[in-house]
Amino acid sequence: MNHLTGAGSNQDSLIDSTRIDLLNVHIFESAEDLESALTESIASEIIKIVAEKGHATGIFSSASEFDGLLHKLTLRADIPWTRFICYAVGEYVGMDEDSPRSLRRYLIERLVSRVPIAEFHGLRGEASNLAAVCSNFASLLESRPPDFAVIDLDQAGGLSLIDAKNCDFNDPAPVRVIERSDGRALITMTIPTLIKCRTIFAPAFTSAFASAFTSAGDPEKTVVESLKLGIRPQYPASILTTHPCAHLFLNSQRTANC
Repeated sequence: MNHLTGAGSNQDSLIDSTRIDLLNVHIFESAEDLESALTESIASEIIKIVAEKGHATGIFSSASEFDGLLHKLTLRADIPWTRFICYAVGEYVGMDEDSPRSLRRYLIERLVSRVPIAEFHGLRGEASNLAAVCSNFASLLESRPPDFAVIDLDQAGGLSLIDAKNCDFNDPAPVRVIERSDGRALITMTIPTLIKCRTIFAPAFTSAFASAFTSAGDPEKTVVESLKLGIRPQYPASILTTHPCAHLFLNSQRTANC
């Protein structure tokens, strides 16, 4: 088991840790405990990587559930922000960062503008040539590969912006334009790009993710039991069970009998 890093990882509030294939699953008493432990783990990861190679690079999803997490991270004076490079995972097609709904703007307002980050890179959804944006961003990812990713899990078992309709565990493109089943068009990093990160933090703050998995088959199955059913493109997040250092964060208030 890969335990949570950092002395302040809220081990007292950690109800259970288990493993599903390679995926580490950590279950906390509450969403607040989960958030605090996740903050400590991300901070420790950045500090460790900077100590190893002089800089750290990470991907962040833009999910409203991350508000508290990002706020806690900005309060951490021990994080060497000036040596941290941040990537936004994607953007809505046709949207610039001045739009209130922009995924880039979300991170800029809650993280990038509040700490002295070395570099921030987002995908330009408003560009007229999205193919060029994909190509250029792929080159950037190759030259500065991300060390870790902090990604949300959606209500249908999706992995960040990738839903079942667009799930390709072997996608050859690092970045592509997709149209989700809900009709939204986005430019986003693909699953292989996310999975290449050496560490993945995947928090599920709300009950939606749990509901997606518990309703997938036997309604009595918990999230943990459902993930044991194996990798399924209908549930892109199931790919996390193949990653050697992926951490799924859950809280007991919504995982039933996990």
